[in-house]
Amino acid sequence: MSVTYRSILLSVLIITSSLAGCLGDGADDADDTDVVDPITSFGSVMVSTYHVGELVKAVVGDHVDVHYMSQDNIPVHDYDPSAADLIRLQEADVFFYHGLGLEPWVDRTLEGLGDDAPPSFMTHTMPTGEDTLDYQSVLVSNLCKLMNEGPFEATILGMMPEGHDDHDDHEDDHDDHEDDHDDHEDDGDMQTMAGHGDHSEDGDDHDDHDDHDDHNHAEAEINIENPESCPAETSIQVFHMEAGEHILEFEPEHGEDFNMAVLKMPGGNAHHDHGHGGPFEWAGIFSISDSAHTWTMEKVDGAYADPSMRVVIIPTDTPTEDTMHSLEGGVEEMIEGDSCTVVEDGGTMTPISADGSCFELHVGSGDMSTFNMDTIGMTGFAAFTAHSPYEFENTQHYLKDSSGNDVEHVAEEGGGGHGDHDDHGDEDGHDDHGDEGDHDDHSDHWEADTCHDAESHETHEEYTNEEDCEAAGHMWMGDVEDEHHALPEIHTDRLEMIAYTLMMPIEITGDWVDEWGTEHSIDSDSWNENTITQYDNHDGWAVAQNSDDDPYYPGLWSKYDWTWETEQLYYCQSTFGADTEADALSAESANTSDLATGCGGFPWSQMVEADHDDHDDHHDDHDDDGGMQTTGGHGDHSEDGDDHDNHDDMVCYDMNTHTVDSNITTEDDCNAAGLMWTAANSGPSDNHEEGHHEPGYVSIHIEEEGDYGFAVPNDVEFFVLADAPSPFEWAGIFSISDSAHTWTMEKVDGAYADPSMRVVIIPTDTPTEDTMHSLEGGVEEMIEGDSCTVVEDGGTMTPISADGSCFELHVGSGDMSTFNMDTIGMTGFAAFTAHSPYEFENTQHYLKDSSGNDVEHVAEESAGGHAHHDHGAHGGESEIETGEGEESFDYDPHSWLDPLSFNEQLNLVLESLTTTFPDGADAFAENAAAYSAQLMELHGAFEQTLGQQGTCETGGFTKTIIANHNAYSYISLRYDFYIMTVHGLDPEGEPSPAEVAEVVEKINEEGITVLFVEEYTDQTSVQSIVEETGVEVKILYTMEMRPSDSQDDYLSMMNKNINNIVTGLGC
Repeated sequence: MSVTYRSILLSVLIITSSLAGCLGDGADDADDTDVVDPITSFGSVMVSTYHVGELVKAVVGDHVDVHYMSQDNIPVHDYDPSAADLIRLQEADVFFYHGLGLEPWVDRTLEGLGDDAPPSFMTHTMPTGEDTLDYQSVLVSNLCKLMNEGPFEATILGMMPEGHDDHDDHEDDHDDHEDDHDDHEDDGDMQTMAGHGDHSEDGDDHDDHDDHDDHNHAEAEINIENPESCPAETSIQVFHMEAGEHILEFEPEHGEDFNMAVLKMPGGNAHHDHGHGGPFEWAGIFSISDSAHTWTMEKVDGAYADPSMRVVIIPTDTPTEDTMHSLEGGVEEMIEGDSCTVVEDGGTMTPISADGSCFELHVGSGDMSTFNMDTIGMTGFAAFTAHSPYEFENTQHYLKDSSGNDVEHVAEEGGGGHGDHDDHGDEDGHDDHGDEGDHDDHSDHWEADTCHDAESHETHEEYTNEEDCEAAGHMWMGDVEDEHHALPEIHTDRLEMIAYTLMMPIEITGDWVDEWGTEHSIDSDSWNENTITQYDNHDGWAVAQNSDDDPYYPGLWSKYDWTWETEQLYYCQSTFGADTEADALSAESANTSDLATGCGGFPWSQMVEADHDDHDDHHDDHDDDGGMQTTGGHGDHSEDGDDHDNHDDMVCYDMNTHTVDSNITTEDDCNAAGLMWTAANSGPSDNHEEGHHEPGYVSIHIEEEGDYGFAVPNDVEFFVLADAPSPFEWAGIFSISDSAHTWTMEKVDGAYADPSMRVVIIPTDTPTEDTMHSLEGGVEEMIEGDSCTVVEDGGTMTPISADGSCFELHVGSGDMSTFNMDTIGMTGFAAFTAHSPYEFENTQHYLKDSSGNDVEHVAEESAGGHAHHDHGAHGGESEIETGEGEESFDYDPHSWLDPLSFNEQLNLVLESLTTTFPDGADAFAENAAAYSAQLMELHGAFEQTLGQQGTCETGGFTKTIIANHNAYSYISLRYDFYIMTVHGLDPEGEPSPAEVAEVVEKINEEGITVLFVEEYTDQTSVQSIVEETGVEVKILYTMEMRPSDSQDDYLSMMNKNINNIVTGLGC
């Protein structure tokens, strides 16, 4: 038979088959029933994923054909139906998919098919009385469990770091106390705490802290009061936080210790305005009636959010939200491809193809850039942008018609992305974009070099330098990045789940001088040379062990009491020679209601901050021997007591018996008897007033951007103070000996991380890390200004000024773009870039000399200013991203991994199949019953090993496993074990060398001995990790893809999961 004949015959058969499929159910169909193969007697079913197919096959047995949408076993998050797949779907009798967003293509596919789509059923369901695990609920459950059970790690909070305190560098103003003490007599400006400046006379600053809101604190995205499973009176707040260092501020109502738990929300985000998570950040669809429109981009806060933006425009006659989603499929290829037409400021986006066109908009040097749109013949269009248009809105709406009228979207998705400009409130017709930004949200960041009111938490922009700010009684917020190291630090990337017991710093932290001129240096660890072991801010006492150098009672124990009266501090050393800590603790505290005689019959001593002493110059009259304080805290005084005109006669006092020895009348005899020589009465004011508790601070390290939940008691005010974004993301300094260099930017994963990058080059003859930091000061003005010289691919960065020059590098269309550097006469230079150069590294190092040799930095620093996280983490970056597929989920979709939930899903599938194929009802029911029994056996096996009474629990084993993907929330909650995640080892792709190195570092840091990975995790990477760390690797199956072993099925793989978990835990 000839090839031509065979082809014709095949075509006829195909046509005939197609026609037969279109004829519907004729009378002859019944006559064919007895001759049809029993395997296909009832029809065919299409399924979306492997685990859904397992459910269907368990019910239908051999009576129905089961087909998978993806014939190539593509990861469920990456799959998109081809035209052939859509035809196969149309031909199916029924379609089953899991739902919960696991298959992002399903909704738009079914909507696109319309009436041609087969009956379709979502299989996800839960056992009666149980809820689907949304990620917020998982977070709350884990936080509450930590708050109830711990373990707890004690951390003493710090005071505001050195350099933020308003009492620094005041020596010049207060050197001569005798000359200026009158200024302090009546103004009520005495300091109550180190770190706070002069307070207003009306005292209103201390009334409350309700005015925190909207003043330089990040806004919580979710607030949950008194969640049911938490300890009573607990609040949970969820913040979106970028990778890096942040400062947390706590203000307990009573100044007491409290517990706090912090965890990253698994899976998705608390809300999804942080960006689309795909190749575009924002999408909008518009109904139009004009043939021309204008797209506007403006500077905000003096700078453009980015020097360029890619936008895909797709015409449509049905401008609806559904249409917008249906058009998303082809956007990635356009917006990340090489076919985007560059449009400069004032240019026109044209032509716009019926299938959509991509344009790369380049802003100009002015405050506003406009781009015309040729919309002739259109009644609507969808726009997909690489940045949110609201980032570029200042005075004008981003889209206008030819008459200058604002054109509003019919629907939109995404939002703030890289900026958060609060002027786009609802009053302008926009959809509340105030909280959508991630990166340049200045309103939510604690900015360096600003004047901060520590009471109202307002920023005073009228004070532009430290001297003026502190003179006004406020805090000068210096280089916050450097100050984090002065605070205690907690981490969120620890693999064990722990909570923290946070202890407020002793509230009288600071340097003080009492009325006798004796100096007191106090912090949470010490009172002068004495070591504090316990303190209580609420009751105002501290117990300390005397130093070995104490002249009176070395090594014994003291108890200090303090109280506040009209915002002035008084203290009493109520005991100083106790034999043990317990004796000191049990010693009677001084009487706070009697400042005149309540310190063992003697007066309490007033203390003022050391730099604000309003007494005459007594220092020459008091030996500063650091010795034990006398009654009321008075130091050893000279024999000349005449300087103390306002005090009564001196007496010899026994602190142990709290009695005066009237037989001793001189200081020498008193000291010889081991007693204390002190004033009989100082007569303080009788006007008593309770002081207020100052905030405590801790630095928190955020390893990975995401949503973080904080659980704290209701009576603790809690704030997140985040660093202001740096104008540059990366800095490096280089020692060079060549007159020419090349800067390289490459595509990674088929696309450039950004179409342009600004870089500031500053020559230096001392290429050291210190020099790099010293040069940072002027970078912001250059990198965010209008003087950056544009350099196209192949061009040269020249001239480079001695004071530094800014260049805007524009990549070309090829896989690699190179930019020459004229470095004649230089021996070194510092580079500050708007993106990390590692984002653009693929096969080549970013910097080479004229011979092609790599040039390595002397030092480098990542600042994290404008990172585009949707590009993933590339070599050299400290940030490790999770896989993109589940970032936008509200719910954990992996319910099928829980046998009891899978059993409920079995019942749902049985019901749907019985409805579709009623002739198979009996066979389906029998099959389902048998499979249900097997699922119950599987559940029993989990319970016997991992459950609350299982062998792992009763054996006392730590039930925490370390995995590369947390798909196991349902079974971990069902069977009471923890899953902690090591990020960077993508279960569905090949990780970069930098990501592998990050995983290796984490394994070594945490002492991980067993690592669980999914079956399809890149084995080359896994093997290299094993070789470097010696970690044992175990497989956990998720069944989102078909198994590599064709003999495996759901039941066999779940039993393997049990065995691997048990052996991995050692139980």
